Amino acid sequence: MRASSSAVIALAGAAAAGCIATVTGQLEVDRAPFVTQECRTGAAAGFFPGVQLTDANGQRLRLYSPPPGHSGAALVSISRAGSDVWDAVGPCGVMTFDWQLSRVWSHRNFKGSATLACQRNGREVSGQIDFKNCH
Repeated sequence: MRASSSAVIALAGAAAAGCIATVTGQLEVDRAPFVTQECRTGAAAGFFPGVQLTDANGQRLRLYSPPPGHSGAALVSISRAGSDVWDAVGPCGVMTFDWQLSRVWSHRNFKGSATLACQRNGREVSGQIDFKNCH
């Protein structure tokens, strides 16, 4: 059973700029609900292109590829809270994303969606999300 989540993530600078990151849908990581607390562009998180989602425990999920403006297989990596080690889980499912016109801290915002179902290296990711204003 998946827990449904709808998160509106506001960072002080983003709220002031009128750009509030929003992530809706359901995700599970290792069969447990993954409720997004932060959504950042890959450029801001140190990789490109894609988005990085962080839950309340600090676990991170990176979704990247295909090129902006296109759809294709989502490449997925997971990092446990406090770790710099990333476990590759995908390619799996389909991801679409594109740049938005808005910017926060000189980074263009991302919007998109992903439908994921993959298992690899002892890790598992599944679910569907939509995101916008990730910065």
